[in-house]
Amino acid sequence: MNTGLVIGDPGTGKTTFAAHLLEAHRHPRRRFLVSSPWGGFRGVHVRDAAALRRRPTLPPVAIVGGEPLELLQVAVELTSCAVIVDEVQRLFPASEKHFDHADPRYKLLNEGRHYRVFLLGLTTAPHEVSYALRSAAYWLFFFRLCDSQQLQWVSSRCGARFAAQVAVHTGYAPLFWSPASATVAQGVSDEKVPA
Repeated sequence: MNTGLVIGDPGTGKTTFAAHLLEAHRHPRRRFLVSSPWGGFRGVHVRDAAALRRRPTLPPVAIVGGEPLELLQVAVELTSCAVIVDEVQRLFPASEKHFDHADPRYKLLNEGRHYRVFLLGLTTAPHEVSYALRSAAYWLFFFRLCDSQQLQWVSSRCGARFAAQVAVHTGYAPLFWSPASATVAQGVSDEKVPA
């Protein structure tokens, strides 16, 4: 329950939503580590994960360049932080089926709650994200999706009625889905509906 995905077509407001979510939860005792090639977040820019390690103090929000995998390793070492990764398929590609036990991705997906590390991934293509992350994601925020392959994945995970709503969704407020709220989120049932 320490992972979430924000899914939607390009330009639908995923990054803006994540930035607003971060701002709503900003607190001096919370740390946010952001890996975003596009910007859109307010915080202290740090060149890479190595430079973040060398800092004597950590800012509440660090926007870190470089490899997102190194940032994940820093997050696991720091504990008690949230990591936001834009274009999460760079970090969790679908081609990687299993992660080694020493890999920070494995630690985050399987033991992240013990480290108190939360991951929020943003993607335009959920089918390009590793199955390990897709199945571990407990919170799903959907913006409009038009691609049939992506909608097919939404249907298999959330139900056909919910996928139909995602296909026609407009606006900058996402549709929310989690296993716990599947029967009440947006008034949509978890049951599959024949097409």
